[in-house]
Amino acid sequence: MTAASPRPPGVLPACLTRPATPVTAYNEAIPVTLPAFQATPQSVQDVQEVVAFCRARGLRLSPCATGHDFEGRSLSGDVILHLSAFRAVKYDPRTTRVTIGGGAVVYDINQVLHAHGRAISTGTNQDVGITGLTLGGGAAYTSRQHGLTCDALLAADLVTFTGEHLHVTDESHPDLMRLLRGAGGGHFGVVTALTFRTYPITPVLTFHAHWPLDGAAPPIDLLEERLISAPDSLSMRVGANVTGPDRARQLTLSGQCFSGSATLDRHFGALRRHAHWTEQTLPYAEAMAGARHQTAGGAFKIKSRHAFTPVGGGLNALLDHLLTWTPTTNPDGAGFGLFAWGGAVRHFPPQQSCVPGRQSEYLASFDTAWTARDTPALTDGQLRWVHELDALAGTLLSSCAYVNFPDSDDQAFQARHQQPFLADLQAWTARLDPDHLGRQVSLAPSWPPAPSPPTGRQP
Repeated sequence: MTAASPRPPGVLPACLTRPATPVTAYNEAIPVTLPAFQATPQSVQDVQEVVAFCRARGLRLSPCATGHDFEGRSLSGDVILHLSAFRAVKYDPRTTRVTIGGGAVVYDINQVLHAHGRAISTGTNQDVGITGLTLGGGAAYTSRQHGLTCDALLAADLVTFTGEHLHVTDESHPDLMRLLRGAGGGHFGVVTALTFRTYPITPVLTFHAHWPLDGAAPPIDLLEERLISAPDSLSMRVGANVTGPDRARQLTLSGQCFSGSATLDRHFGALRRHAHWTEQTLPYAEAMAGARHQTAGGAFKIKSRHAFTPVGGGLNALLDHLLTWTPTTNPDGAGFGLFAWGGAVRHFPPQQSCVPGRQSEYLASFDTAWTARDTPALTDGQLRWVHELDALAGTLLSSCAYVNFPDSDDQAFQARHQQPFLADLQAWTARLDPDHLGRQVSLAPSWPPAPSPPTGRQP
């Protein structure tokens, strides 16, 4: 541990400037913002000086790697701290561990690790920041085989919102380390580095299938059963979407298998021989790049719920709701997805993380998309529509959400997600952020305007 920077409080650090241009978020539903200051620290001491300045001036501080968080929280502070100078990736072949700068993105990490034949689970986007991904859990097609991103976390270097520089491990700060595995970012300070265990890469069998929802598609409860009952080496996502002015609906199935073609044949049988099924075995790096979430961009709203028990035929009510969607100018349309958890996700010691969805069968997400060309009334209608879809899902699924899919509609989102760990989270936040520097807020539009309690069965 090192003490805070000796720079006098309130003195403008050299790395701090007043921005000339606004900052933009990944989600175009987030309004363009012009913070009071932006910081581009080059060292840990620079970060400490920015923290001291914010404490002296009573300014909110938002660490930001990519601005990829869906509700703009990392751009909501008075001071935006950009971690672009903290992107180094250092692999140690002796220990097979990797230490990664807090501003690194998945692409940076994969480029270094794949050259050594190693990897960590890193989600489905190459341009996502590793810190936000990890602190919120981090799920990927690789998770059933290798666990969540946060499960591989061994250490974190953290400049707290009091200005201390901590090296956090299970041995030095077990309670804090637990919270860093899944409680989400922005609570305690600025993460400047992360250390992970890695695993050896292997070829990956990828597959994809799609069916128009015209009577020829397999029952969605069959796909749900296949998703839940898969071996640990097989992971998949079942999707249902609606697009275009004619509101065409489609079921999709995509995934990765780490144990070869025979596993797919045993698990899917006749489904695998459908005309709309494709598969190929790829080198690991190519398979991970190919798993990238495809989107046309624009604005969107997303919600989530974990499923701890099968829903079965109840999922047909969600399919029917797709027919009530009003088309927008965004070709992504709207829909929902069921993303497999289970497998190695369940094997990680529960007392060493705070991921309440760890024992779930899958994560369900619900979304809709629009563009700036759509009218305010249509945009409001999209927000209402996905709110209603989520409320319908609340009669079938749990109220447990995924922290990396925050929800501005739910004013008690953190409590909804972190109820088993809320007391510890609040205690550590009070200790490491007594001046409330990290009080990030959602910049995303919400529905309804007034707060409403979440619905859903408790796991």
